[in-house]
Amino acid sequence: METSEKQAYMLMAHQCNEMFWTLLRMLDAPWNDIFIHMDSKNENYQPETVERYVKYAKVFHAKRHSVVWGGVSQVKAELVLLKTAVAHGPYQHYHLISGVDLPIQTQEDIRAFLRQTQTWNLSISTRTRSAHSTMSAFITGTFSRISICAAIRCSA
Repeated sequence: METSEKQAYMLMAHQCNEMFWTLLRMLDAPWNDIFIHMDSKNENYQPETVERYVKYAKVFHAKRHSVVWGGVSQVKAELVLLKTAVAHGPYQHYHLISGVDLPIQTQEDIRAFLRQTQTWNLSISTRTRSAHSTMSAFITGTFSRISICAAIRCSA
């Protein structure tokens, strides 16, 4: 399968808990490549175990860094992930998610949606109500080759 037909899932993870293993199982499809940045503070991480666990997708490991949530180190790790994925691409779409996100659609449904949809309209609406006024702001734009992976966040 050509990489231009494949999806690149870039995972920012800090622990190998049940959520992480569930995420890998849910992303495991032959048209996906999975790129993992595991925080270097996780001393128990074993890339070989991940590679044995995933059956259909290819798994790549980005160079590991110590990450502070919300800090510049997080952005640097994301860039390392993106550079790693781009080096193996091109891919149809690049998805950046954390190790505690789970897709709410099957990989088949996500793939079908992405094949049908070439562009998305993004609308952001902010409404503030007071006793005397209503304010609405709408931002609309059209984007191509940007994917949105619907996910839920579960806190451990």
